Amino acid sequence: MLAKTLELLICSFARTEIHSYLGVQGAKPPAGARGVLAHPLPPGGPQARKKIMSRCWTRTVDGHIVVNYNPKKHIESKVVPAIKREREPSPLQKATRVEVEEQPSEEASPGEIVTELFPRGSKKRNHKRRTIVLIVAILLNAGLLAFLGSELLTPAQNQSHSGSKQSSSSPLVGHPAPDFTLAMLSANPRPAIHLASLQGKPVMLNFWASWCDPCKQEAQLLESTWRRVQSRGIVLIGIDFEDGQSAGLGFLHTYGITYPTVIDASGSVAINYGVTGVPETFFIDRHGIITSKVIGQLTAQTVQSNLRSIAC
Repeated sequence: MLAKTLELLICSFARTEIHSYLGVQGAKPPAGARGVLAHPLPPGGPQARKKIMSRCWTRTVDGHIVVNYNPKKHIESKVVPAIKREREPSPLQKATRVEVEEQPSEEASPGEIVTELFPRGSKKRNHKRRTIVLIVAILLNAGLLAFLGSELLTPAQNQSHSGSKQSSSSPLVGHPAPDFTLAMLSANPRPAIHLASLQGKPVMLNFWASWCDPCKQEAQLLESTWRRVQSRGIVLIGIDFEDGQSAGLGFLHTYGITYPTVIDASGSVAINYGVTGVPETFFIDRHGIITSKVIGQLTAQTVQSNLRSIAC
């Protein structure tokens, strides 16, 4: 049984495979054979070997049995197809090869893995896109900061509204005006102004400063208003807010201001009136009650409407 099995295996292997001659030293292949297959002698004794050799082998060389065959016929029918099959990977091998190529090796560094996942062209495009987004974000932030800075530096600029709209924003409207006594802004000594002494007269208080641009723009309007209404008993008082005396006097000289002006060097009076910036103007009736407050630069229409309300 064992000999029969070995016979079938060896004969089958001999008919379907081709190898180089594997003979030992001194062995010679059969005449006309360009390739032979050598195997050790099968077990089972001389009779079993002789039986197997009579069917599959032609000779024995130094303890090996050698298969003789027709080289041309064997190469055309067996060898060429076998070589083609060996060179063409199976579908399973293809899938395995693709899977192995896609997976980075265990020893690969993070930089190599990133390079495999993101090609060089893709990395350049992503870097360019990130750079553009960063530049746009910086420009937007710079514009926002510039806008906020301009608003903070000129809090009262471009905030002139009608008197009725500004009145509702001040808690002092409808209440007595806080009293004060301030020194006159003048190169020559002059008596201080006491607000309570002006009761019975309509009063217009204008908080300003020499460094304030809206204050400069409304200075001519205030001077012309004063010249027009002083004969009607209306008092216009300018209050120089936290300013130096020389700077305040230079402002009066530059714009030809003649109405009474006092200096609030400490800013205490402005705090009592809830001043948040300059210019701000308060209109006080004959009874000492604040009727309206205007934040920002005055206009001729705003001045006329508010003076009409306190002159009644």
